[in-house]
Amino acid sequence: MTDFKKNKQLYQERVKRMTDAADNKVPDRIPVCSFIESYALSYAGTTINDVQGHILKHVKAYGDIYKDIYFDCAYVPYLTHSIKMGQTLGSEVFFASDDGVTLQHKEDCPMVPEDYKKIAEDPILWILDEFIPRKFPKYDGTNDEQLKSFFSSLPPFLEFAGTLVAGNFYFEKFLGMPVAVGGSAEMPLDFFFDFLRGFKGTVMDVRRHKDDLILAKNAIAEYSYDLIKMTHLMMTMPPHIKDLPWLLDYGVNGVVKGGNPKLKPFPWILNPCHMPPFLSDSQFEELYLDDFVAIADHIQKCGGHMFTVLEGQWGEQKLKWLNERVPEHSVTFVVENDDIFEAKKIFGTRHSIMGGMPLAMLRESSKSECVDYAKRLVDELGPDGGYVFATDKVLLAPGDVDIRNYAAVNEFVHVYGQYK
Repeated sequence: MTDFKKNKQLYQERVKRMTDAADNKVPDRIPVCSFIESYALSYAGTTINDVQGHILKHVKAYGDIYKDIYFDCAYVPYLTHSIKMGQTLGSEVFFASDDGVTLQHKEDCPMVPEDYKKIAEDPILWILDEFIPRKFPKYDGTNDEQLKSFFSSLPPFLEFAGTLVAGNFYFEKFLGMPVAVGGSAEMPLDFFFDFLRGFKGTVMDVRRHKDDLILAKNAIAEYSYDLIKMTHLMMTMPPHIKDLPWLLDYGVNGVVKGGNPKLKPFPWILNPCHMPPFLSDSQFEELYLDDFVAIADHIQKCGGHMFTVLEGQWGEQKLKWLNERVPEHSVTFVVENDDIFEAKKIFGTRHSIMGGMPLAMLRESSKSECVDYAKRLVDELGPDGGYVFATDKVLLAPGDVDIRNYAAVNEFVHVYGQYK
């Protein structure tokens, strides 16, 4: 039988552990956070197809690994994209791999360089009139056909929204487990890289169409703030009774008045950065840094906290600029391919960091080697606080990790990483 009182206490302790680390305070122990996505389904012995259309089965499957292995916080409690919603509109952008578990993404970015000027003039008009019909074939038809396609997409959308709510509720109430991700922030240049122009096109346009790209990027920047507002509301549901004043303020100031509502300090606003590893230092400074600083500052001033994944390898200079320019304690940086020990020296006590445990080591090395490395992470990154233990990359596929090693390092850090 579920002990809801105990789970409430666990939840509160774990949230405090995470927020103390984010603020570069010294918590009672180093928090252990997962970086698990679709791997959770493999652990539960199920597949993407099995859980699609079954909300409770979906979130319970995601929760199985948290019952067996120690964590202070989950990354996400559900699949982060709806395959069925895209398929309903004639798109195969997201799909399950042959293993049935790994959620994959196929680039489909039908924007061309000539579109930059149109985006600079009116981003929303261009997206509605040109981009959506190109990307979703079923919206490229008569008004009646478009209306039919819209209504056909509602059931999978409502299922996805229901999964967001159910996942947060189940993890908090039945597992006592906080969820780290509570919204999404997309840097303006990453909008083009991730959704509109794609990897090859954006990287090429930085050199060939830079002026047009800058104008379009600046025009779309305000929608980065709208995305934060919309996703934070969706991904922090369901509200507690004590949250009703916050929810009312959010509705009035954020939706009705179009202003800046108050964000919660936890869960955090996820910011996956994809473009910087493909930019030179000078390009990063010109095209990316100012937007990053502005969005981090905005989130902090609204009461929230940004959770940035430094995907790929950024290099020393970019990290130094982030440390110098980004408001203190406004961001927790997940270090992927950069040297996390050097990153800690750069960020010091201004910004918290997360990650460090190599996924490849957990998959290929012995238990003792893994634990020894976890000890080094705690000893070198943890003494002054501001560190969250996690893997260096997301767990997606069934073979991504030796689960015995994963369990061993998490338990070790939980015990060894105590401050008091």
